[in-house]
Amino acid sequence: MKDKIFISGTKEFNSREKHIPAPILRKVFDAPDYKSAKIEIAAVGFYRLFLNGKEITKGYFAPYISNPDDLVYYDEYSVNGLLKQKDNVLCVLLGNGFGNSIDFNVWDFEKASFRAAPKLYLGLYLDGQRFLTTDESFTASDSAITFDDLRAGERCDARLQSDFTALNYEGLNERKAIIAEPPKGEYKKCEAQPILAYEQLSPVKITKNKNGYLFDFGVNDAGIYRLKVNAKAGQRIDLFFGETLKNGELDRTNISFPPRTEFEYIQHDVYIARDGEQE
Repeated sequence: MKDKIFISGTKEFNSREKHIPAPILRKVFDAPDYKSAKIEIAAVGFYRLFLNGKEITKGYFAPYISNPDDLVYYDEYSVNGLLKQKDNVLCVLLGNGFGNSIDFNVWDFEKASFRAAPKLYLGLYLDGQRFLTTDESFTASDSAITFDDLRAGERCDARLQSDFTALNYEGLNERKAIIAEPPKGEYKKCEAQPILAYEQLSPVKITKNKNGYLFDFGVNDAGIYRLKVNAKAGQRIDLFFGETLKNGELDRTNISFPPRTEFEYIQHDVYIARDGEQE
């Protein structure tokens, strides 16, 4: 791990009391002629990897879940044919993952020795030699994801969205990336099967109630929702997730321990709309 430089967008970590946007880490570079090219990437947290406008992330929750004090997973990607001679744009969007997880002191993740803002190491290898690595030449900026947490949900302000994979992207609060303390664990290639979406479900029933609309998908499952709306800029859409009903309303008391009646930070997403039709 001594030759692996980890970088971060900030030293501040996300919390209920202070929301820290998910960082975008970017590098624009030229590349010489090459025969083979690969990227090696490790993260404390989760990452999404983009190269020249194309997302190449292997699946959800990459690189994988581990205790970074014990084990740090990395992924490898062949990027043959994806590099240009001029103006390559490499981008990573970082999420907190288990590296900074809020759990209301149930499992004491908030007291974990490894708790920190999300950070990553990346190396680009051309013909077997490391050509580029994470350092202070990367820029950091704030994404439209203003808060993210495994259990508490995600908050996104679509008014702040722009194409951060574009060459001429001007980032929100753009700054130099900072050098982060490397994790303590063993560095190991992840061989686990990627976590992917295998089926698309539609609601079997939609019911209007006093709080909005209840979407029943007919199964108790894990997934990612897709919602199409025609909204006005600044309109707030709250999405709550649960497993049971009580008197026809969503009942979420079974998904918190001890049972709670305040659910602002339990399985709750917030979407702030831009103007017009959007998905």
